[in-house]
Amino acid sequence: MNGLKNVSVRRIVGASMMAAIVCVATLIHVPLPLVGYIHVGDAFVLVSGFLFGFAFGFGAAATGSLLADLLLGYASYAPATFVIKGLVALLAALMCRRVKAKGAKGILLLLALSLLAECVMVGGYFIFEWAFYGSLSSALPGLFFNALQGAVGALLAAFLMPQVAKIRLISRF
Repeated sequence: MNGLKNVSVRRIVGASMMAAIVCVATLIHVPLPLVGYIHVGDAFVLVSGFLFGFAFGFGAAATGSLLADLLLGYASYAPATFVIKGLVALLAALMCRRVKAKGAKGILLLLALSLLAECVMVGGYFIFEWAFYGSLSSALPGLFFNALQGAVGALLAAFLMPQVAKIRLISRF
């Protein structure tokens, strides 16, 4: 319990709320004929990382995405989703921390960081589907749709973060 001394209840509640937002944003989806579905939940996965840092960002993004997969009937994807979406948030948080330390700002920088983090999602699901389905040809269709989803999520996250900063939500956690 000593590790939890510095963790505020406000931060835990905020990350839990972010997990719920990630889940709901993922539940609002468009099913695809060949592979899974497309959604804007990735934007909130990135915001989780940017807003809560690597530990709480990972937890919020991973948990919210996992719950969405379970609720939508994609239980076989849930473990991979937990790891992949958590890593996306983790990478976003680590890159954001590094960039903040250098004093860099801007929506284009956020977009670039978001796109880089989303490469983990595209590559992660490609590797998972290749192993899961057992063939490269089964995993290939997902590349395009995951890249599209990642690009939309990155763009939305880049525009959301300045708005979140304006309402001083970051300083509250």
